[in-house]
Amino acid sequence: MSLSESQKGALGLTVLAFGFGLFAIITRYLGESFTLFQQLYLTFGAGFLMSILLFPRTLTFMRLRSVPVSDWKVIVFRVLLGSILASILYRESLLIAKVSNVVFLQSLPFVALFGWLFFREQLTLKKNLLLALSFVGGAILALKGGLSWHVGTGELLSVISGALFALAFLSRRWQTDMLSDKELAQISLGASTLGLLFLSVVSGDGAPSMTPPMFWVIVLSGIFLAGNSFLVNYGFQRVTPSLA
Repeated sequence: MSLSESQKGALGLTVLAFGFGLFAIITRYLGESFTLFQQLYLTFGAGFLMSILLFPRTLTFMRLRSVPVSDWKVIVFRVLLGSILASILYRESLLIAKVSNVVFLQSLPFVALFGWLFFREQLTLKKNLLLALSFVGGAILALKGGLSWHVGTGELLSVISGALFALAFLSRRWQTDMLSDKELAQISLGASTLGLLFLSVVSGDGAPSMTPPMFWVIVLSGIFLAGNSFLVNYGFQRVTPSLA
C-alpha cells in the first residue's frame, strides 16, 4: 500500500516525537560530563557528520551559491530560533526539572496555535479533537513518569522552548523548494554547530574530556539528530500544522 505525501510526513513526525523522547534521556546522561554548550555543539557536530554519511553527495558549494537570499534569511531564523535558542532552553529544562514535567509541557499544541496565527489554518472540530487526544496522551505518559504540578524555572524554560521549536519547525513553509530536505538538514546542523561552538568558547568552556562510552553516546545522538533534522523539514513541509 502506497502512502500519500501527507501520510509520509505524518509518519515522519511520529518518528520525530520518539527522537525527542530519546534526547531527554541522553541530555541527562551527557550533562554529567559536559557543560550545556559542550554537549550541544558535540551532538550537533556529530549530527552534521552523520548527515554527510547518511546523505552523501547531497550539498555542494555551487548549490549554496545559488540559494536565494530569501531562503538564507529563513534558514538563519530557523537556526537561531530552533537549533540554538530553543535547544539551549530545552536541554537546560531537562537538567533542572523532572523529565515527566518537560515531556508534558512539550505536548502543548503550539504548532496548531501558530498554524492558525501565521498560516490561517482552520481548526475544525475534528482537528480540535485530535489535538485534545494528543495532549491527553502526553499527559498520560507524563503521569506514568511521575508528573509533578510544581511550576519552576525548568518548567517555564520547557514551555518557552516548545513555543520556539514550533515556530522554527513551521517556518519550513516559508522556504522555497530550491533546497531539498536533506540539504536543509545538513545546512542547519552545520550552522548550528558553528554557532554553539562559538557560544561555548565565549562562555569560557575548555576542551571537553571524552571517554569511550561518552563518545558512542554522542555518535548515537548524532545519528538521531541527523534523522530528526531531516524529518522536521520533510514532515512540516507536507503536514498541516493542526495535524503535526
